[in-house]
Amino acid sequence: MGEQNPKSNLSRLEVAIVAVLAGVLALWSYWDERALNGAFVYDDQGTVKANPVIIQPEKFTYYDIWTHDYWGELLHTKKSHKSWRPLTSLTFRLNYEYSGLETRWYHLINI
Repeated sequence: MGEQNPKSNLSRLEVAIVAVLAGVLALWSYWDERALNGAFVYDDQGTVKANPVIIQPEKFTYYDIWTHDYWGELLHTKKSHKSWRPLTSLTFRLNYEYSGLETRWYHLINI
């Protein structure tokens, strides 16, 4: 087989096969019309649908994504949770600009 990992009983080839199979299984289980077209749930209401930085591109620039928290509050204010996830917020913003609030694209991009 492949080269043996000294910290494991599995070879590198076996680890690679398991990783690929786990990835295929994860994608297969996710690739369901109900999952892809499902509604926004839980924190999606605040992080996407009610976040002005995401849903008001005419008012907020891409720079604002870096200065606001995950919920759309300015980071330096007391109202901010200080939960800063600019890359996730950027993907939400790009999704919004591409497809509005159509959940399929959010689910495909932000697995």
